[in-house]
Parts: sequence; C-alpha cells; structure tokens
Amino acid sequence: MSRDVAIPPVTVFYDDCCGFCMWMVAFVLRADRAGVVRTRAIQSPAGEASLGDLPPNVRLASWHMVDAAGVRWSGGRVFAPLARLLPGLRRLAWPAERLPRLADLGYRAVAAHRTRLSAFVPAAAKNRARALVRRHSAAESGSTLTS
Repeated sequence: MSRDVAIPPVTVFYDDCCGFCMWMVAFVLRADRAGVVRTRAIQSPAGEASLGDLPPNVRLASWHMVDAAGVRWSGGRVFAPLARLLPGLRRLAWPAERLPRLADLGYRAVAAHRTRLSAFVPAAAKNRARALVRRHSAAESGSTLTS
C-alpha cells in the first residue's frame, strides 16, 4: 500500500470496565503508527450508536471494530482486518483470515478468562494503558483531560 493513500479510520470498541481489555487496546494503539485506529468504550454514546442493535450482554462479551463504511467485526473476527492496518501485526492477518474459526475460538478462550488474565497484568501497566487510551480519545475529540 502506498504511503500517500489515506486509510479510512476504524473504531475499536472495548469494555471500559475491563483492565485486561484496556491493556490490549493500548497495545493496539501503540502498534497504530499511521493513526487509523479510533477507540471508544462500548459503554460510551458512540458504543450505543454503533452497537445498539446488539443486546447489552452481547456488546460486552467481546470487542468490536467498525470501519468507515459501517462494516462491523466482533470477537476473533476483528483480528484479520485490524492486523492488516497495523504494520507490526500484518503477518498475523494471513492466519486469522484463513482460520477465522480458530481466531474466534482463541478470542473466546481469552475473553472467558479475562478476569483471571488481568491478574497477571501489573496494576501499573493497566494504569498506564488506561491513561494512554484516555489521552488518545481526548486527542481525537479535541478535549483536554482534567484527571
């Protein structure tokens, strides 16, 4: 892909109450050198607008990604299109595209144990991740953070 071609942004929706989820979203933001990933909490007004057709328990069961055309991916199906946008993760797109059921299965296994997995992420790392995601969201909206 040529560097002068603009890549339409995508929005990744995550559970704002999940420290492990926040940590993973921060990982995505650090890999997003082109600045094409927007992040929003599932519980936000943007989450309600984009995911409102899903029951709340389905919304919060996984992360979701919506592109500029309104196409939505959820759970493990997010990996391939997201990885294609992030230079450092592009190699992961190929297996995720060819083995979508495996990507879903892996995602569901992690999501089902995210509370336990969160215990392995130091509190300081989760706090840094939350701060990065909040700074990123504030910069996108042009607002400033007071906390």
